[in-house]
Amino acid sequence: IAVDKTGLIYVADAGNDRVVVFSRLGFFLTVLADKNYGLVRPTGLAYSPTGLLAVSMPDRHEVFVYQLENSIPRQL
Repeated sequence: IAVDKTGLIYVADAGNDRVVVFSRLGFFLTVLADKNYGLVRPTGLAYSPTGLLAVSMPDRHEVFVYQLENSIPRQL
């Protein structure tokens, strides 16, 4: 789980190969990234104040880093 500077909550959903976003009140908002973005069993997240979101996938020994721009991920 990671929280950005606006209070949005990002959750790594390893069972469904995706990262989902919730409002600060806990309401589901959207799927941020999924298999179409290359995610496979994401288990960890880290958010930086500059808008970077790191997603770890230990099964693949990889970490993807996304630049968050208006809730549209762009892989770096």
